[in-house]
Amino acid sequence: GTLKIYTNFFTGWKPMYFVLHEGILSFCEEKGSELKGRIHLKIANITASRDDQQKIIIDSGTSELNLKAETIADRIRWVSAMKDS
Repeated sequence: GTLKIYTNFFTGWKPMYFVLHEGILSFCEEKGSELKGRIHLKIANITASRDDQQKIIIDSGTSELNLKAETIADRIRWVSAMKDS
């Protein structure tokens, strides 16, 4: 599904298409387009932000992804699915 990813100070939040499969979160600009990145969730720390109720922080130890769901309910579903993967 779609989540927003924080890219940098100038661009800010950008929508991306995410797929969670067998503990790997992959993402691209839109469904079916070229893969932009992936992160292995087995080794990552996944947290829901306390400051922003829609934000998800994934820290792999070497990089950090800041994601934002459309709704609080979406964030809860994504965090749960990521932690269960």
